[in-house]
Amino acid sequence: MRLFHKHIVWAFFFASLSMVATQIQAQAQAQGQVLAPQTPQRGIAASKHNLSTTGLHTNHLIGEASSGFGQGEICIFCHTPHGANTSIAAPIWNKGSPTPGVALYQSYAVTNSATMDSTTVGPGSISRACLTCHDGTQAMDNMINAPGSGGFAPGGARLAGAVWTGALADGLMPGGNLNPTIVTMLGTDLRNDHPVGMNFCGGSLTPNVPGNCADNDFPLAHTNGAGRFWIEGGAAVAGVQTPSSLSGPGFQKTDLPLYATNQVECATCHDPHSTERTFLRRVGANNNSGMCLTCHAK
Repeated sequence: MRLFHKHIVWAFFFASLSMVATQIQAQAQAQGQVLAPQTPQRGIAASKHNLSTTGLHTNHLIGEASSGFGQGEICIFCHTPHGANTSIAAPIWNKGSPTPGVALYQSYAVTNSATMDSTTVGPGSISRACLTCHDGTQAMDNMINAPGSGGFAPGGARLAGAVWTGALADGLMPGGNLNPTIVTMLGTDLRNDHPVGMNFCGGSLTPNVPGNCADNDFPLAHTNGAGRFWIEGGAAVAGVQTPSSLSGPGFQKTDLPLYATNQVECATCHDPHSTERTFLRRVGANNNSGMCLTCHAK
């Protein structure tokens, strides 16, 4: 009798859950919303930026001289809890800075477009963090603080005996722009890439104030009131704020952050911890050019 009573309780519980789910779905459909199936996000471990021996994609470490010591560590290729590179404004950055810094890069020029009214000052600090691998000037296993004790090198140094599945023997990204089968090596000539280190909406210090943009063909940014600005991940309407996303108010990982108040950088469009194929932040990536149209009101 007691076992039978338990079955009745569990049956009632699952029936109640089913009723709640049906009510939520019906309410969403009545409001014109579509609740897409939720796919579990496995994060950095399943992304192309897992460069450790546990990596699942074309390019990752398969061995080094320390014989397994720290090989399976995922975060160390970019981050360290101690002794980080403070010249790059990425969190606790574990790679040396390219020399001679921003002067190393050729940037997209205003003369490339008759309608571009922002100036580019070269890759900002957060973009230079990306370029510590993606410009092909230093090895992907270059680290300031290698795993374990005694591996600290202030300017960065390679892991001894590192062997890669996709990188060259010297740990550099293979040449060739946008090679989809290996890795993306942009080089130092960024004139054929979307400009970074440029002011959003033509150069406004407060890009969320109506009429304060030099170019009003862009949406207004959202802000938390404490110096952080972002563009909501929806279709842009010139001169107004895109409504907050369904994922909630405030900055979400699917929104597009601006840096140094109003600058567009690599991480404006790309989330390095995403499992999306090209690391695009927006839900749906660039389907129907949705990523482009998040900023460009066309």
